[in-house]
Amino acid sequence: MKKYIECIIVALLCSWGAAAQIVFNENLPVDPHLHYGILPNGFTYYIYPLPGTGAVNLKLVTKIGSVVENQDELGLAHFLEHMTFEGTKNYPHDSGSKILQAYGLVSGSDFNAATSFDDTQFDIKNIDANDSTMLLNALHIIKDWACNLTLEDKAIDKERSIVEEEWRTSHDYGQRLADSLCRSLLHGTQYASRFPIGSMKIIRNFKPSLLREFYRKWYRPNLQAIIVVGDIDAARVENEVKMLFGSIPSPASAPMRKQVAVPDHKGIDYNLFVDDEAPSSDIGIFFLHDKISPEMMLKKECYRREAIGLLSTTLLSLRLLEQSSKAECAYSSATCTDGAFLIAKHKAALALIAMGKEGMTAQVMDQLLTEVRRAQLYGFTADEINRAKRYFITNVDNQLKEVNTLKRTDYTAALVDHFEGESDLCGFETSLRLMREIVENHVTADDINSYLRTHIKADNVSVSISGPKKDGIAYPTKQDVERRFSAIFSSTPPPYEEKVRENPIVDHTPAAGQVLESSRDSLSGITSLVLSNGMRVLLKPTNFKNDEIRLNGYSPGGYNVYKGTHNIALRAMNAVIEGSALGNNSIAMLEKQLLAKNVSLYFNITPSKETFVGKSGNADFETMLQLLYLYFTDVRKDPQSFNSVKSNLASQNSQIANNPSHIFQDSVTSTLYPGYIYYKDLLPAEIQSIDYDEVLQLYRERVANPGDYVFTLVGSFNVDSIVPLINKYMASIPDNGVREVKMTPTPMRHGRFTNAFSTPMATPKSTIDIEYFGPMKWTTQNELMIDMLQGVINDELNQKIREEEASSYGVKVMCDINETMPVFVIACSFDTNNEKKDELLAITRKYFKSLTSKGVSQEQYNKVYNQQVNQYYFGLQSNDFWVYTLYLRTLGINYERDLNASLGTMSNLKFNLFIKSLRLNDELTTVMEGLPKQQ
Repeated sequence: MKKYIECIIVALLCSWGAAAQIVFNENLPVDPHLHYGILPNGFTYYIYPLPGTGAVNLKLVTKIGSVVENQDELGLAHFLEHMTFEGTKNYPHDSGSKILQAYGLVSGSDFNAATSFDDTQFDIKNIDANDSTMLLNALHIIKDWACNLTLEDKAIDKERSIVEEEWRTSHDYGQRLADSLCRSLLHGTQYASRFPIGSMKIIRNFKPSLLREFYRKWYRPNLQAIIVVGDIDAARVENEVKMLFGSIPSPASAPMRKQVAVPDHKGIDYNLFVDDEAPSSDIGIFFLHDKISPEMMLKKECYRREAIGLLSTTLLSLRLLEQSSKAECAYSSATCTDGAFLIAKHKAALALIAMGKEGMTAQVMDQLLTEVRRAQLYGFTADEINRAKRYFITNVDNQLKEVNTLKRTDYTAALVDHFEGESDLCGFETSLRLMREIVENHVTADDINSYLRTHIKADNVSVSISGPKKDGIAYPTKQDVERRFSAIFSSTPPPYEEKVRENPIVDHTPAAGQVLESSRDSLSGITSLVLSNGMRVLLKPTNFKNDEIRLNGYSPGGYNVYKGTHNIALRAMNAVIEGSALGNNSIAMLEKQLLAKNVSLYFNITPSKETFVGKSGNADFETMLQLLYLYFTDVRKDPQSFNSVKSNLASQNSQIANNPSHIFQDSVTSTLYPGYIYYKDLLPAEIQSIDYDEVLQLYRERVANPGDYVFTLVGSFNVDSIVPLINKYMASIPDNGVREVKMTPTPMRHGRFTNAFSTPMATPKSTIDIEYFGPMKWTTQNELMIDMLQGVINDELNQKIREEEASSYGVKVMCDINETMPVFVIACSFDTNNEKKDELLAITRKYFKSLTSKGVSQEQYNKVYNQQVNQYYFGLQSNDFWVYTLYLRTLGINYERDLNASLGTMSNLKFNLFIKSLRLNDELTTVMEGLPKQQ
């Protein structure tokens, strides 16, 4: 549980209170709610009841990944994962998938699988807890995945092409960088040569008997576990699990599953990876050390060690963050962590990770190491530690408030960690309270300040630098790296000087406005307010989270108001405003002040509107409204941050220019919106010419009329309690009386148009995007049917292109209606090999023509209808659903009422009439063909 708690907390710190006595050598308790055991055949089970959640998740974990493969088996562990959905003894062919889909589960999101270096995991999620037959069927299906794959020759041969298309799709810059890191920094281990996707030569040519032998050899009960989490009768499910999984036979003899050890090394290992398609310059410095032993991981002492490490790395991260706001800083972002070394399960590393500005990787390394050296020599100040303590306390207390609202996936992930020797079983609440107590009272300043001194040395270090391959950009050699380490670790930089001025966020008391109109919908519990400055606020109290308030707001306007003018200032606005001062606080000062608060708020301008998105805990709701007040009334220049923003923009836009994914997305945009200047990346000369005064003038125009804005608040609040704060910070915002009531649409291309082009690629492939547009009024029923249509198209196009043609890893589909403009969009995209692009494009076009003339079958209708019912049922129990619902209320749409009614009256006849009414006259296609690069 501890490992997963670290991810939730992110950072730690201590402060006050009487110390409780902790026996650190004592074993951690086991969560009393957990049903856990190992069956006689070696199969492990975890069953955790979460009453009232209405659903159940299943996960099968097999401790078999690509590291167990022999040289002639490269890729077979991953290939087996694919074959899970191609037939088992009791569920031949794809009948298991069809059963799950008939229950309304969606392939990919509700049931799926994944293979890594060390394991393979299979999921079936969102099973209706009220349907015992559904849960039993899911358990039988997942049991068959564990031991009864049929692995038929024909199915294997078909899947070879699909796996190769997955390789083609995934073998981008990111994957090539990962491969390079593993080969270089994990050399001499299985991790260096056992990438899960495998060797395409082997995938094309292995004999089916080899795959069957691999399955027989490794898929065995002593390497497997079933995890069941959700609204269940745990004792009854435990009996079912024992009966089903206890019957899996154990092989008489089987190879030992050995752990992959990563040895220490002398000096510095260095990996330099430059690539034409690199979208960024990344620096990683890894100081290797041993992981906490499995035995120690089950003791309370483990939490004390982790607390010291997390606190120390958090403090260093905060120093790196402070530097990043300066224009002379060579990186745009940086952090310090301590955890697994790359993908190795049994080696740890304290890591410094940074995204550097183009051509400045050597300077980044110098700046990172200098901050580490400074912390080694002088430690951290009392104020830093106290601030970090408050940060920890805030994070832990926030998580404690939400323990009973954690998701099923949170519990499942923690139990996977235990099965794989990465964590304990004491449970979230016990973990959080123990960590809080240890950091509060059992971690000293000496513990923190000695941590970096003992963990960071110029030995047993691995360094990774990667970035774009361009003329004029030089990267450090290994000798350069070694010289820099030697010079900096023998240097004496000056001590850290903290410059924090504790200004109040709002330095005056706003003259409160008032609520002019108030009404409440008793059925939905939604309250509507009209404030004295014209602003509208809709409020929906919920209990899905114990300490979460979501704020969203928008106003008609956006780029399109300016009709192509001020294009540089408007394109830079989001980045510049995010880096500007609020009131008397620079962005650096504000970040420190907000560190121990559970609050965030962001402004964004789009083509047709301005938006604010925020989130806070109950205690920090007033802070969120104070920030909103300042965004409307007192955004000021922050010259240092502005220079840093320009520097970061220039570096970012230069580095992504040759990345195929960016090139393709930019081309899709130009296909859909020809000549639309506001979507274009800022060029270097444009970035340098950004006028701060012009940006602020335009921004102030966008927020000068709060009466144009509609805000929604969803979450854990009482309406009467927060209305005084709304009057103080929202109704008080001065209004200029101007109103922009209409959202101006972005001009689109019409007719049938294809933008086909080629570009050099390291791994050539073709990428296709085809989009249809047409007139359609937004209604709740139309949105329901367009969502159902997305499910239909996703199933049928993937069947045709992935399964039948075996020429793509998968088709992505998106269908939507614009709620403010009467237009629908149907979009699909996929990768394929160059030889198949024209054929697959023709198949896609033919499919859409057939779809709108013939409609869909009753079976297909039933499947997507049940999916929508499931989504509606689970959506009602989330803040996300109500955020969207309240947004639609601002447009005069009673979504939750109308959706329930539409589901009740939906039929296959009505759905097919809808499909046949679609007019696909506007067809906009983008085709990118990757060409081999000239060597």
